[in-house]
Amino acid sequence: MNSKNFSSSNSRDDIRSEIIAATIDVLVREGIVGATFRRIAATAGVSAGAVQHHFPTRLQLLYETLDDVFLHLGRTLVSFEFSSDIEARVQQVIDVLWDFYGGQNYLAAQVILLGSRLNLTKDRVIQRRSYREMDRLFGEAWERIVGGSAIDAKAGYPLLRLLLSTMRGMAIIAVHRRLADFADVQLSILAGLIREALISGKIPAAGNFELKVDSAVACAGTGIAPFGKHGENPLGIADALFPL
Repeated sequence: MNSKNFSSSNSRDDIRSEIIAATIDVLVREGIVGATFRRIAATAGVSAGAVQHHFPTRLQLLYETLDDVFLHLGRTLVSFEFSSDIEARVQQVIDVLWDFYGGQNYLAAQVILLGSRLNLTKDRVIQRRSYREMDRLFGEAWERIVGGSAIDAKAGYPLLRLLLSTMRGMAIIAVHRRLADFADVQLSILAGLIREALISGKIPAAGNFELKVDSAVACAGTGIAPFGKHGENPLGIADALFPL
């Protein structure tokens, strides 16, 4: 293997990004036990020492990979050029979110969260500085998503929670079901519910929501913290991203 070193043209940020990408790849292929410095280094094409230079401990590497995964989603939503038409905008949101939740980045995040909760609390898994940034990004994105609709952004947080928890539930179920039309059917139902809420200004009650969406999806996506759980995070949007 031709390992990269710090005298190469790669900047520190470039090398760090390559290591994070390699970590995601190894987590998806080999799970959290297989995500060792040595395997991650081999996948990234750097030395194990280079990995440890950027991430002194394996736990820090996992933490920062988790942060990067969700921060990237937040930045994608903030920078996305959403349509002024509500119906088209809802479909864009569904597509962007499922591209994330149905992809490898979220699968890697699941591996980290499920592996870490065996001996760590959620607050230790989510780094505070990143948590606040997630709140900011998702709050800004949500304001843009509901802009011009019949729903106020803050009053519509329960709708955002339904959206994110359903996506999370779908991601969990989809891994096991492997049904070709499973995602399409559920996404269509979800898009209809979100579209109806934005146009009517009425947020569907949880019970009514579960009747319309596959019950297994509703169950798999539950367990999210209520908004505003942490005093220093009044919006608490980031709470909805992670299972307890």
